[in-house]
Parts: sequence; structure tokens; C-alpha cells
Amino acid sequence: MNEPERIEQFLSKRSVKHLLKWLTRQSRQGNCVLGRVMATYGQPNVSWAGKLRHGLPHLGMEWVRKRTGTSVELVHDVVQGSPAWRRGLVNAARGVGQFGLCRPQVFSAPLLVIWNLTHNCNLQCRHCCQNAGTPRGVELALSEKLRVLDELAYNDVPMLAFSGGEPLLSKDFWPTLTQARARGFHISVATNGTLLSREVVARLAETGAAYVEVSIDSTGPQEHDDFRGQSGYWEKAVEGLRNLVADGRLQTGLACTVTARNFEELEDIIRMTRDLGVKIFNVFDFVPTGRGWDIADIDLTPEQREHMLEIMQTQLDTGFAVTGTAPQLGRRCTPHGCLVHYGASTHGATPVLARYIGGCGAGRCLLAVQPNGDITPCSFLPVVIGNLRRDRMRDLWRQSEVLWRLRNRDLLQGHCGVCEWKSHCGGCRARAYAYFGDLTEADPGCIFNAEAWQRVQSRSGNRPNEIRHETSPAGRRS
Repeated sequence: MNEPERIEQFLSKRSVKHLLKWLTRQSRQGNCVLGRVMATYGQPNVSWAGKLRHGLPHLGMEWVRKRTGTSVELVHDVVQGSPAWRRGLVNAARGVGQFGLCRPQVFSAPLLVIWNLTHNCNLQCRHCCQNAGTPRGVELALSEKLRVLDELAYNDVPMLAFSGGEPLLSKDFWPTLTQARARGFHISVATNGTLLSREVVARLAETGAAYVEVSIDSTGPQEHDDFRGQSGYWEKAVEGLRNLVADGRLQTGLACTVTARNFEELEDIIRMTRDLGVKIFNVFDFVPTGRGWDIADIDLTPEQREHMLEIMQTQLDTGFAVTGTAPQLGRRCTPHGCLVHYGASTHGATPVLARYIGGCGAGRCLLAVQPNGDITPCSFLPVVIGNLRRDRMRDLWRQSEVLWRLRNRDLLQGHCGVCEWKSHCGGCRARAYAYFGDLTEADPGCIFNAEAWQRVQSRSGNRPNEIRHETSPAGRRS
């Protein structure tokens, strides 16, 4: 039995569930025993009082390490790494303590929150799920944004991704980024790249961003600019990428939305990414929502999507970091490597981990915050389950009927409901909702759902994916 399987077997025990529930029980300040132990584990400068106070939990942690066969190096890498690493581990442990070990795993809070800071944008992208352009509605004030950061940190959300619109056009972007870093989040910024001067890149690095991703959809200016709605912006985006690479302090990725328009040049775009010195390539799997509904006819066929997965797997096998939003990546696991939703790895643990973290993460390990504080299960799924101006995120996470429907893959229809890769994948819930208006419908983008794709091809032109508001749970702010 290898290390991941030993950990899996250990975590499935009822006694361990109760232990984790106790270790991760929060105080009013948001602390827990496991978090305090990790903060002092292996530290030589801990006071005698600290050693006495945490001595027994430290011994317990060492016992768990030995029972699971986990190496000392791995434990030290996690607990002595960034606060986000420790927060994510507490989050996962608390999820097992609350819900048990389940496939797919339900966490105690989102592992990733995608925050669309503003509707403001200097482009008019044809596929924009936010329908961004000019500001509309009353966006969260800075004081409200800072309170949201406090709430996410209290609930042990480890990763925060700023998006938009164009996040750099938000008047509150820099103070929000500064405070997010102070609260210990791992911070990503998704941008169209046109505003990434050398000065802006330097400020991003100095203010605390960890990863910056620039969207480019073609190797040539004409196609990219036509898709993005403005002329001359391909050069600006490429220049932004070059500035990021030249600075060298930020992880840098190139994101590409793959449609029938640019499918044939996917490998060329990957080659361009590598030639630019960019280390990460991220594929956004097109979902016809927002303005994207108007170009639903350029969605990939299931056969094209499967070929896209093969291209990505080939790149991964060469050691190049390839990530993507297609949940079908979660079933591309082999004993030698694995692609999972929003991540890629060749670590030996990934075939096991994919059973728990693979596939669609909507409402299960991620949430999206909209500019006005609305909460949706993901950026591509326009179902509003509450608003952070009036609702507590913890109550939404635990009580929303929509989120529990998304987490229960036994409710899935079509081949998604019987697929052997159901726990690894689950199909794209946003695509199912976009085409059929039903969160549990078959994902017509998968090669195993030919009948659902045929229904899409014969659709009458109805638009089922308008924004829907669900009744929020009890526990609103006073």
C-alpha cells in the first residue's frame, strides 16, 4: 500500500473523523488546535510555555504522520510553508471532520474563491460570462470588500483569485490586494494583460500577488482582437506577458479560451506560451453563458474536446504545467500522472487525490463573488444563492440547497449519473445549466453524452441560462 492509499484508509476511520472534528473546532477568534500546532510544529524557538501547551497535540500529529506513512519532509513543507497552505489543510481536515471522507470531498469552506471585483473592462470579449464592459449596479464599497476578506479568512479559505471585468480597473484593487496579502491568502490575478506595464508588474509583486494570468486566444493579432472586441490589444497583452516574465517574481500563466474558432491552433498557442518563457498554460473550457450565449455555435464538439484533453495530457507528459477548467480532465488519470480540475500534477498521490478533488468544483471547493456581493457556485453558473451584504458565507456554504445538489453526484442524469469516472469528473454543471436549465443534467460537452449533444444541436434557440436567484438560508446579518 502506497502513501496516498495509507492516508486514504486512515482518514476513512470513524475515530479519525471525530478526532479531526475536535482538532479543527474554531474558537471565537477563528483559531483551532490543528492550526496552532501547525504554526509551531518543528519550530526550535517555541517557548517552554508553548511546548507545554501544545506538547500533546504535537505528539498526536507525529503519531498521525507515522500511522499514515507520511514523510517528515512533506509535513515540514506543508506546515512551514505559506499561511495559505496551513489554512487549506485545516479546511480539508475540518471538512472530513464534518462530512467524513467522501467522493468527491466536501470541504468546510471553498478552497478557492473567484472574486469578480468589477464589471468595468476596457475590452468587449465575445465570450464574457460577466457581460462586462461599463460598470453597472452598486458594487461593494472598500469597507465591504475588507469585511469580506475577514470573513473568508475566518472560514479558512486559502486561495483567492481576483478577476472581473478587468480587476486592475477597480478603484479598490490595490487596497484590497494589500489587505488580502496581509490576511495570508494565496492570491491570483486574472487579467487581459493590456495594463501590465513594468511598473504595474513590479507593484503586483511588491503588494503580494503570487500568480498572474493573462488571456490570449490566438498566435496572431487579428483573431485575438476580433474575439476580444478591440484592435491593437494582442500586442499589449503579449507585452504584458513579457513584462511579467522579465520581472521574474511572479508565477505567470497564459490562459486561452478554446472554441471552434481557435481549436486548430491550440498546439501553436502552447508553443507560443513556451517560447515567451511563460511556465503555465491554462485552458478555459468555453461555456455559453453571459455574452457567450450569443456565440454558442462555436462551442467545441465532444470529439474536439476529447482531442483537446489529449493535447493537454501530451504537454503534461513533457513536464510542462498545463491546467484547465474542463472537469473531464479529472478522468485523465494514469499511474504516472493526472490532470484535475484547475490543476495538473505528476505526483504519485494524484490518482488517489483525483477521486476526492477532481472534476467540477462548483459549490464544492469553489465559489464566485460578484461585484455587488452576490454569490454564485462558479463564475460560469449564473445561479445566485445569496449576497455577502446580508448573508454569512458559512451559512450559505452549509445550508444552500443549490450547493448540496451540486455536491450530490448521485443526482446526475445521462451518462454523468452512471459514469465510472463520476467522482473524478461529474461533468461541467455550468454547461449543463447553460444548455438545459438544469444543474443535474448531462454535460453535453462530454464524449460519453452523445444523446445530450444531439439535443443541443436540435435546440429551438431558447435561452435557459438567465441569472436565477435562489432563496437564501437563515443566518443573515443583523
